[in-house]
Amino acid sequence: MEILKVVIADDEVRICQLIQALVDWDSLGMKVVGVAHNGEEACETVQNCQPDILITDIRMPGIDGLALIRRIQEKDPGIKIIIVSGYSDFAYAKQAIEMGVKAFLLKPIDREELLAAVKKIKRELDGELEEYRRSLENDRIVRNQLFRELLSPGVSPEAVSKRLADQGVK
Repeated sequence: MEILKVVIADDEVRICQLIQALVDWDSLGMKVVGVAHNGEEACETVQNCQPDILITDIRMPGIDGLALIRRIQEKDPGIKIIIVSGYSDFAYAKQAIEMGVKAFLLKPIDREELLAAVKKIKRELDGELEEYRRSLENDRIVRNQLFRELLSPGVSPEAVSKRLADQGVK
């Protein structure tokens, strides 16, 4: 099982510490690999650590959470994002949802809500990994079948070329 990497970004040091303490990351197969306290630092941390999950405040000095999310998604649209905010502003939540954010949690952070959001993302990432593995296995099976067909006696070079072209091989 692959360890999922988590980055936490919030300008309040105690909120970062709280998020780290509220979840038993090891039991979920996760590890907090970076913590940042402003938008620029968060962007750099995400780039350096390449996490699977980012938990970020929506309002931080430098780059706010929404601008941070835009930047990160341009580089790696696969990162799953949870926003934590002290603001229940519907406009923020709406923008976050439109950007594909997986959860919008209000401060004070509720342990159960955070845990539910993290577990939901883990299930999603596990499903994506399983789907990718199945796809690789299917590709392997198709390749093996193709090679057996191509190596069988009496197959003409033209048939080989056509079969390879049908499979997208140049």
